Amino acid sequence: MKHIFLVHTPITYLVSISVIKELKLRKEDAFIIFHEFNDEAILENDMYTSARIEGVNERKFFRKLYEFFRYFDIACHIDKLIDTVVDTEKFIAYVPVFTHIHKLLITHPNCISFNFIEEGLAHYFKEDTLETLNPLYRKFSWRSSIFKNPKRVLNEMYLVLRGYNFKLSGLPFSYCINFEAN
Repeated sequence: MKHIFLVHTPITYLVSISVIKELKLRKEDAFIIFHEFNDEAILENDMYTSARIEGVNERKFFRKLYEFFRYFDIACHIDKLIDTVVDTEKFIAYVPVFTHIHKLLITHPNCISFNFIEEGLAHYFKEDTLETLNPLYRKFSWRSSIFKNPKRVLNEMYLVLRGYNFKLSGLPFSYCINFEAN
């Protein structure tokens, strides 16, 4: 069985390596996906199979534009990346929180379970509020109107076009919420 780790910070990387060692996973069964974290020293010296989600840290304008259109359907891109690693095998995902990318990983058809590997933001909140359910979008209005806020509605449509549907977006950001996955 494969184990896929989504790494976005140096801390998440260190925790992932610790989990791999604690579970005594074989190197060929552990796969690390780097997202919004591009430390070339780690990538070059990493003894585990890893990949970086393309186009995240590109600096050249035309390269960034090319990567944007090449991977516009991010859900499809993530699925292809995972499929090359797991083929038809089932896997367990390890994530720090649920951003859109993390949600795509855990909802892949071959993902049989997932684990949180970081203490995350939940420990810094005194209590759950509507704003803490999804801190990424806490400043956005709960209601959308094309007439009152066309920019926000266009952004929502853009996210759907990229593969983030409403069911996927409905997953909470953090593990502080009690829920069961069916």
